[in-house]
Amino acid sequence: MIFDFLKRFFQKKPANIDTSILPQLSPAEVRTSTDLIQETSHTPQSEETEQNPILDEKTLHIEISDIFNEKGLPGCVRYLHSQGIFYAKDLLNFDFDSLYRVFGFGEKKVKRIKEIWSNFLQKSQSNIQEICMQIDKPPEVSQTNHEEEPSELLPLDEKLSKTPISSIFNEGLLSGCVKHLHEKGLYYAKDLLDFDFKSLYLVHGIGRKKVAKINEIWNNFLQECRYLYGEPSNEDSIQQVDMSESLEPPSKSKIESSFESFDDVFQMEFNTIIDTNHGDVLRLRAYGLTLEDIGEAKGITRERARQIEKQILLKMKSFIERFSDYLDQKFKDRIFITSEDISILFNDDSSATVFAYALENNISQKFQFLKELDIFLIDMNERKVKNNLQDIIENYLPNTFKFDDYKDNINDLLREQGIDFITPDMLKKYLLNIGYKEQGKYISKQKLTLADIAKIIIRQHFPEKIKVNDPEFIRQFKMIAKDEFGFSREKILDRYISTRISDSLLLCGRGIYTLPENVSISKNLLLDIKQYIDDCPENTILFKNIFLKFQHRLAKESNIDNEHFLHGVLKLYFGNEYYFNRDSINKNKSERKNSHEILENYLGSKGKPVSKEDINAELPGFTSIMLSNSVNSNPNILRWDDGYYAHKNVLKINDNDIASLKSIIDRELTTNNNYTNINILYPYVRQECYDFLIRNNIQGPSNLFFVLEYLLRKDYKFSNPHILNQNTYGRFTTANLIYNFIKEKGETNIRELSSYISQLKLNPNTIYNHLEDLRDKIFYLSSEEVMIKENFSISEEKLDAIKEKLNGSMEDKNYLILRKQDLEYFPYIVYSWNFYLLQSIIESYLPEFKLIRESREESFAFIVKKDFPINNCEDMVKHIVDKELNRKMINTSNLEELMREKGIFNKVL
Repeated sequence: MIFDFLKRFFQKKPANIDTSILPQLSPAEVRTSTDLIQETSHTPQSEETEQNPILDEKTLHIEISDIFNEKGLPGCVRYLHSQGIFYAKDLLNFDFDSLYRVFGFGEKKVKRIKEIWSNFLQKSQSNIQEICMQIDKPPEVSQTNHEEEPSELLPLDEKLSKTPISSIFNEGLLSGCVKHLHEKGLYYAKDLLDFDFKSLYLVHGIGRKKVAKINEIWNNFLQECRYLYGEPSNEDSIQQVDMSESLEPPSKSKIESSFESFDDVFQMEFNTIIDTNHGDVLRLRAYGLTLEDIGEAKGITRERARQIEKQILLKMKSFIERFSDYLDQKFKDRIFITSEDISILFNDDSSATVFAYALENNISQKFQFLKELDIFLIDMNERKVKNNLQDIIENYLPNTFKFDDYKDNINDLLREQGIDFITPDMLKKYLLNIGYKEQGKYISKQKLTLADIAKIIIRQHFPEKIKVNDPEFIRQFKMIAKDEFGFSREKILDRYISTRISDSLLLCGRGIYTLPENVSISKNLLLDIKQYIDDCPENTILFKNIFLKFQHRLAKESNIDNEHFLHGVLKLYFGNEYYFNRDSINKNKSERKNSHEILENYLGSKGKPVSKEDINAELPGFTSIMLSNSVNSNPNILRWDDGYYAHKNVLKINDNDIASLKSIIDRELTTNNNYTNINILYPYVRQECYDFLIRNNIQGPSNLFFVLEYLLRKDYKFSNPHILNQNTYGRFTTANLIYNFIKEKGETNIRELSSYISQLKLNPNTIYNHLEDLRDKIFYLSSEEVMIKENFSISEEKLDAIKEKLNGSMEDKNYLILRKQDLEYFPYIVYSWNFYLLQSIIESYLPEFKLIRESREESFAFIVKKDFPINNCEDMVKHIVDKELNRKMINTSNLEELMREKGIFNKVL
């Protein structure tokens, strides 16, 4: 197969390529319509004529891309271009059966290609025959007795006669225009001299901007022609253009070269490199052949093929440097280009492919290839851009996230990193190319299992408690899984789904489950319960008895309120140490070690912190929950840093260290109203306890946090990255911090809140996410202002007026479209009306309604009844179109008119 490909490739026979080992191709014998007219139309066709179809000049020059223009055949066109075949005339002697040997061309595709070519020939020949039948008498003899000598073709006339319009209008967006002109029988520049470009306004798909661009390109082309060659000749007079009378002396290129523009200089110089001896190696590499394949075909070693490629790439590097100004002009004001952009530099796709391949080999500092995005950066450092992207990914994006929810944050982060030419969708492509997975609306670092999906859905939609065997819950779960993750395994039994969900959750009642993060229990109490179980003389202990034994402490030091919940918590932490039945726990009296003891011995033997990956490699089966349980269960194991664990013996601590650390923490707690965090503490610890950090090889705030948590967990409450007094009640998060700040201020704005978070050395970019977590506790006054919900008040009279306004505006419809200006007609209240405020009021005081809008959209919103089945703007617009437009009348114009009328028009429909 490789030899066949090389054989076909070398049959193009570029300069200086040795093709002695390959059979020569005979030149195509082409008969034009001019040849036919010179013969008598009544002469029977010979065998040779039947084998060589008769085509007129215009048909011979139809581009093959216009012949094979069906969807699914662009690969055919690209292959023929790579063989030097561009027009119909080039196909007259082409062996279509040779396509069977080309990779990617099956029998069905080759058969269709043959059929299209046959239909083209029949249609073209029938047109010629109609012309021939009209030639029944010899042409009339001119009244003059002498035959006029043809005028010598002037340079400009030759330029206009030979320049295809496809090379003039060669921008990708103008391909439709070129196709339209071809359909009108216009193929060369001379055909456009009398063309009315205003007629393009009437062509579907060619708008004003395109027509203006076409006019601009055409005028520039004519201006260049007039400068180089003078005015075109006409039928009445033909005057020779005297180039010596130009206003400026012609450049060296105009005098010495036969090319017609600087684009031709670029193409010619490029061809000089590729058509030199061994230049074909680079072309073959660009089309995917390995060095071994090329070496075998050319009878050289792989190393020699590599050396040749390197030499050609060096020539390409010099070529790019020589044409640096030309490329600057071509890609002016561009930050990056794509392979499609490169195609405008060349007359054929093959050259563009080779040039792009050369750039991909990093031969130019000016054009650096960013492989993951398939773009070429212009005057930018590819490594720096990748580092910026990696910084965003590692520090600001979670391992699994809903892409659309993070688009605004991603835009801000890209702008902060100075790479906002990259769009969120491009970042998404980057993530997928470095190994991330796309599952429905989510992007994940690893492929999500059903249990992973269950955790996310429960956390997002059922954060409190669920009954996993409830048919209604299963129905809702499957619907959400399909919509959010594309999960549509209809044949999976509900029972299997329930099992997978319960495996990823924690029992908290009879048949009721919750998320593990909803558990709150002190470590001392947990260890005391374990000690009680171990010391109990009975092998089997009822959960009920354990619950009654610790009932009072459980009420004070945990949120466990029943024996089933206790069952779930004990199984969470000690699942590998005891046997768990429905109502009882059985102790294991065998000689086997508990999992945390195995881990303790392993870490002790290492004598240093060990990564989670190394633990999994040497102790297969140790899951994340087992590692977490070991830390909580075994006082000799500590979490050293994110993804690292260690034995307590790695620490070198003395009493002075403990005293100094506590002194720093106490001081900061006093300064910051009983609150601090590791980002605040780390600089002080580094300054005052530097020897402690060096002695224990502690690197960074995260590492310090986990060491402090291990050493001082009895004195303070730790909730990464926060550190508080031991008597702080409940679980503490950044959301709690934000809530306390809003509560203290009474009313605040995002700017003030962001400043406060920044002062505490926390990430202000997560504020909106935390505010969403506080949705049931805060009240939005606008997009930038919030207050505690309990502090907001509105009279029943105002609420009735709002309700009356909404019901009256809906009339007999089940929805209402509110535009921003419509809010002016709502009843007067203390605050200015906006959709954030309206949504807060509806959610808190008008449960019979719900408001639908995009997260940051402030120009319009939908109001629907609470039980209305639609919950997003996209489906809402579909509903409106379906109800208010006859399907037979739907077109872009009607849609735009309807959207404008409704006040929800978007330029991108």
